[in-house]
Amino acid sequence: MNLQDAVPVPRTASPLSSIKRAQEDGKRLLFHFIEEFLQIELVGLQSGFGVRPDSLLFVGPHGSTLAVPIDTLLEPREIALAIIRSKVESSHSSSRR
Repeated sequence: MNLQDAVPVPRTASPLSSIKRAQEDGKRLLFHFIEEFLQIELVGLQSGFGVRPDSLLFVGPHGSTLAVPIDTLLEPREIALAIIRSKVESSHSSSRR
């Protein structure tokens, strides 16, 4: 039999790729939940490496990235939004200097 005549055997997903796919799905779900809760676009999550709390990352004025402690999500929605808005306004006023 010629190599060109061989029927390709479908590859099954490796356990590692299945885990990575599940992690990406979980991350998208978490981002969607946070964005729906806060009604603000989330850019990412930043690890505090066990030294400080992890942070939520948002786009600030002029495309800068603003980090807010993730435990902000433990606050009622209105307070969490006030904390984030305060951070954005503070960043915006300091960027004008």
